[in-house]
Amino acid sequence: MDRPADRSKLFLPFAALTGFEELVRAKTGEQPRRHTRSDEENETLSRQMLSLRRGMRVCVTYWENGAYHTRRGVVRQADLALRELILTDKNIPFDAIDALDAG
Repeated sequence: MDRPADRSKLFLPFAALTGFEELVRAKTGEQPRRHTRSDEENETLSRQMLSLRRGMRVCVTYWENGAYHTRRGVVRQADLALRELILTDKNIPFDAIDALDAG
């Protein structure tokens, strides 16, 4: 027979209330934490950044003001001197970018 502790583990990955954790954080004042990228993730992101060209459509996930944001836009420039990705309506510092999807 299963022990109660073993049965309770079945429900750990279950998230019936989408967004519930974010709501609790907002109510308690707990700030979300920024994801720390692995070396492999950093390398992948660097390759993606180097492949950017003017006019490409991208979806960028970035960290700003203590939270993640996602923005879709068209690349105007990837400014290496300023270390910014410049979209038509937003400048995003390279260091703030967490994920990038071209297409």
